[in-house]
Amino acid sequence: VAVPLGIGSHRDHTVLRAVAEQLFGEIWHYPDFPYVMQKQVNPTSFIKEGALTLKPHFSGQSLQAWKDAIACHRSQLPVFWKNAKEMRTSIDQYADIIQKQNFGTLLWKF
Repeated sequence: VAVPLGIGSHRDHTVLRAVAEQLFGEIWHYPDFPYVMQKQVNPTSFIKEGALTLKPHFSGQSLQAWKDAIACHRSQLPVFWKNAKEMRTSIDQYADIIQKQNFGTLLWKF
């Protein structure tokens, strides 16, 4: 089980995290995109000491699938981006950060 950290304080994300932690106990957490980019926070400040860390590899195909999935949420696109092209560029930028700064989409288990 993997749930968002709740970085953006998005109600759906925080409720999901709370319920999953109650049901399953120790679970994997990931940084909420695009909130982690917009708020310019280091997600490690949300991580409990001693958490296990996993850094998955994201292929070009998986990044494309992520972009396509976000594009399905048409009502949310204008909340974060001007258009789908800007959203896709934002994901590419985030993927670069993941590789260069070594925190991006890590998974933490606590």
